[in-house]
Amino acid sequence: MKKLAIWVSIAILTSAFGSCIGKPENSGKIAIDEKHITIAAVGDTLMHRGVHLSADKLIDSSIRDPYLRVASGFEALFEEVKNHITKANIAFANLETPLAEGLTRERYNDESGRPLCKEMEVDPGKLYDDRAYSITPGKYRFNTHPAFALALKNMGFDIVSTANNHATYRASNGIDKTIDALREADLDYVGTLKYDEIVDEDKDGYPDNIPYVIKEAKGIRIAFFAWTSPLNGFGGQSAAPDKYHQVYSIISSSLDRGIDSAVFNYLIDMLFNINKLSELDLWNYVEWIKKAKEDKSIDLIVVSSHFGLENINEPSPFQKDIAHILFEAGADIVLGGHPHVIQPMERYITSDGRETFVIYSLGNFIAEWGKEPSINPLTSVILYIGVSKTPDGTFVKDVDYIPIFSYKRSGTIKVVPVDKYPELSECRNLIEKVFSGDRTARLQITMKYFLEDPSDVFMHQGDLFWEIYAIVRIRGPLAFRPICNLVTVGGFGGFGGFVTVKTYAIESPS
Repeated sequence: MKKLAIWVSIAILTSAFGSCIGKPENSGKIAIDEKHITIAAVGDTLMHRGVHLSADKLIDSSIRDPYLRVASGFEALFEEVKNHITKANIAFANLETPLAEGLTRERYNDESGRPLCKEMEVDPGKLYDDRAYSITPGKYRFNTHPAFALALKNMGFDIVSTANNHATYRASNGIDKTIDALREADLDYVGTLKYDEIVDEDKDGYPDNIPYVIKEAKGIRIAFFAWTSPLNGFGGQSAAPDKYHQVYSIISSSLDRGIDSAVFNYLIDMLFNINKLSELDLWNYVEWIKKAKEDKSIDLIVVSSHFGLENINEPSPFQKDIAHILFEAGADIVLGGHPHVIQPMERYITSDGRETFVIYSLGNFIAEWGKEPSINPLTSVILYIGVSKTPDGTFVKDVDYIPIFSYKRSGTIKVVPVDKYPELSECRNLIEKVFSGDRTARLQITMKYFLEDPSDVFMHQGDLFWEIYAIVRIRGPLAFRPICNLVTVGGFGGFGGFVTVKTYAIESPS
């Protein structure tokens, strides 16, 4: 048996294996020529209330068309980094919000049992109304005006991932409306399906639709996949059941059975193996990647993976295990999201000798997150991946990045390049420490963040529980091996409290 990964905790995680990298020696310039293209990738677009209100302030009221007028406010959030997006041949973002026009938070089931959200009349020129377009305070139930899709397109983005744990916050019809908005903006997407476009020829309960999208630049054809961890399904963040598998996930949560208590159902599934369908998701996904790899018209495979533990700067054992499974299946690049802070990059050599690349978390592209003076969840990068095609194949040639920051000044949030603002030098230092390969430095960053904003210490307990569940389902009950469970007393923000530190190992066939 081979140990794939060892320590994980709610405050400290350590690397499993493989060296983490910062900038490779041959990076630093973006060479765009006939045999070389550049992919730009950014992290989570978290449309918190402050982000909505900032965009509303920045609207160009002289624009007559209501959708273009609203889009102008969103575009203004990113105007200082737009040129860093448009310089790439293909630009990718993680769209972590529904774009469900006119849908409220109120849910119901139709006669067939399909979960839906109620629709209301909306002013198409109103960016934020706290009813249809809103974020429920403390519950992160996002919904954003569909003009955000136009803004992303105008910013230079070519494709977005729609697979994330917030995808069903406007239920099944919200997924449909999000796809409609993206199509209207001519912005490609991957990770979700419209209800009436699901194909299930073998009647096994899983869509048979091709789960990837091809993007081509300069004769290089790239297949983009996207998947997420299960949907939020507990407490105030409860999402609608994804009964028809409109959202690609490597393991179904029990929400597909319509039971709105994921933690309870994960426990039942682990103990009694009730949810038979959940065994199939990862391996179905792996088979699709293998098929894409066998397709000689596809040069490169990129997988957007929404996984990991929130607020931790070190990838978990589960993240590493899944990334390596995807690479062995044929993926060339894995772009991580969901932790809301940046995590390191890694080169991984597959068993057949291919050199692959992963960034475990790109952090937040835009967000209103954390408390002063914390900068961790507001610091991110625009990642550039240079891809070359030669007679010997297509491969990642170089990696570079631009440090960015969600900067709030005079009550308005904008994404800015760090190097333009001397007062943001600490953000660059944070990024360099995360990407340096120094695990100790990453742990220190995480601990500093938790001391600054102790409320975030416990936010990823659901993620941790799900990872344990996923490991048991993917690797078998004997794969998960708890090492210890320590309780320590800590003083956070002047208050004493108990912090549970959990550790585990993953065992898999060598």
